[in-house]
Amino acid sequence: MMRFLPQTNRLLLPSTSSTACGVNQLRMTSGSAVTSSSVSRYEEAVRLLNSLQSNAATIKKLRGQRENLQAMNLPQCRKYLESLKIFDNDLNALNIIHVSGTKGKGSTCAYAEAILRHQGLKTGLYTSPHLVHVRERIRIDGDPVDEKTFAEEFFHVYDIIKKEHSENMPAYFKFLTLLAFRIFIKMNVQVVILEVGIGGEYDCTNVIEQPKVCGVTTLDYDHISILGSKLSEIAWHKAGIFKKGVPAIYSPTTPEAEEVLLSRATDKSTSIYEAPPVSAYHFARQISPGISGIHQFSNISLALQLVRVWSEKCEFALPGIEKREITGKGFDVPLWMCDAIELCRWPGRSQVVTTDGNITYLLDGAHTPKSMEACSEWAAEEIAHLKKEKVKKILLFQCTADRCPSTLIQYLKVGNVHRFAIVSIFSPLGSLKLSLVQPNSTQALINQPTPQI
Repeated sequence: MMRFLPQTNRLLLPSTSSTACGVNQLRMTSGSAVTSSSVSRYEEAVRLLNSLQSNAATIKKLRGQRENLQAMNLPQCRKYLESLKIFDNDLNALNIIHVSGTKGKGSTCAYAEAILRHQGLKTGLYTSPHLVHVRERIRIDGDPVDEKTFAEEFFHVYDIIKKEHSENMPAYFKFLTLLAFRIFIKMNVQVVILEVGIGGEYDCTNVIEQPKVCGVTTLDYDHISILGSKLSEIAWHKAGIFKKGVPAIYSPTTPEAEEVLLSRATDKSTSIYEAPPVSAYHFARQISPGISGIHQFSNISLALQLVRVWSEKCEFALPGIEKREITGKGFDVPLWMCDAIELCRWPGRSQVVTTDGNITYLLDGAHTPKSMEACSEWAAEEIAHLKKEKVKKILLFQCTADRCPSTLIQYLKVGNVHRFAIVSIFSPLGSLKLSLVQPNSTQALINQPTPQI
């Protein structure tokens, strides 16, 4: 049996201000000419990168043509890589752990990266989205790539693609994927943990041919306009990253989704295993996971399985881990691995931030039914942990146009712990009638439109 101690994902934050992408907003006027004397090379790179984003009207049009466009995605990626002189053997040499799924992809990747880095390996980590600045998506040894490197490699990629594909520039995420591959190769990383963007089958990260191991995290309803409205349909896309002869491990899911995962694994000649519950492992000591919440246990188990299989495939010995046949069963977790799990941090996921103004923020990026339920349970524990009966609770909830806020926010209506003094909803949809406000509160429920980007 293993008892987990309270989480450690807490941060004391002084009052600061920051822009969304980490650059001076006054210098980021879209479409205007920017001279080197008025803006840094990094800021210019971010400006050009942002110009590759699709606006709402374009996205709506693309969804109507999703099948044709999805099929074109990977062939286009290969053409861009060819122009950049990045070939399959270059990507295969990155010793990639490829992770798809709906919930917990980022956390699972973060745990896997932290464990391997703890053994002295030079790691690359590619995730999305970012919280503060775009460099968070591309990490070397756990840290976002620095501005100088980002700018240098950005313009190397941008100039080549602009010259050879000026009429068909890659969109924002696709460009960043190309940039990440370029940086990882140049930095000579020993392992890359690669998170899928959307789906898997047609995702541009799926351009890789020979990862060392693939993982599928918890499945849930998300991006249904692209992936489908059934878990079986979503599972089909997520299993698209499976490769012949490459082991795959998945977190427990529903029977209908599991059936699809197993069927696709058979079709692709993939050996596949279900990650065991965290109770199947024997930890060398009690641990307090760096990312809090009981829902993280399945992510920890999947990360442990991915790391062990990766070490077997790469013939990289992990101290305290016995070499054995890949079975998907639990194993003894040594002290150093316990340390790595505790040291792992993933901002914006079950994160507690306390300011010097005696304000405590509970931050989480939940955006599917299952993740909202997990967020609610975690928040209830944290509010109880504060031990402040008369504290005023304020809910700030933001939801983008492709999700239904009334479906998601209902998961916060659990017990009196979630009776809020003020509720502010930022949503492109209409007004919501929710019983989340305290009965005697004079504050009104606020609904505000989300700006189109």
